[in-house]
Amino acid sequence: MHFIVSGKGTLQTCNRRYPLTAGDSFMIFPQTEIYYYPDPEDPWEYVWIEFKGDEAERLVAMTELEPDKPSAAACPADLKPYFPVVQGADARPFEKMRTEAQLRMLLSYYVGFYPRESHFIDYVRLAKEYIMINYGRQP
Repeated sequence: MHFIVSGKGTLQTCNRRYPLTAGDSFMIFPQTEIYYYPDPEDPWEYVWIEFKGDEAERLVAMTELEPDKPSAAACPADLKPYFPVVQGADARPFEKMRTEAQLRMLLSYYVGFYPRESHFIDYVRLAKEYIMINYGRQP
């Protein structure tokens, strides 16, 4: 996930070009060939974070971002502060927890500002969540 802080640049993928400016975002999806580069006259500054996992995949799937539409128009909020500074391998447990929490907060903004328009209800996922939350609570 990349967030353009200032300047301009271009993203190319799936035979399409996406001009990007401050406030825009773009996602690089696994196994997707992409090229991205700054504008020579007004080069961009961006922040980014790499993440993976089933939970991250589920949250990204709740947004409009997908391999053939990897960019999102300028966000009404400054997302830069929500991009966590990732700790090294020697990070203490509470530091890892804070980084994970910050990533969840960031993804919550993407889900809120760029929701996937869908009428599909994933009953299997809802059932799994219900079981995870409620299993073992009752005698």
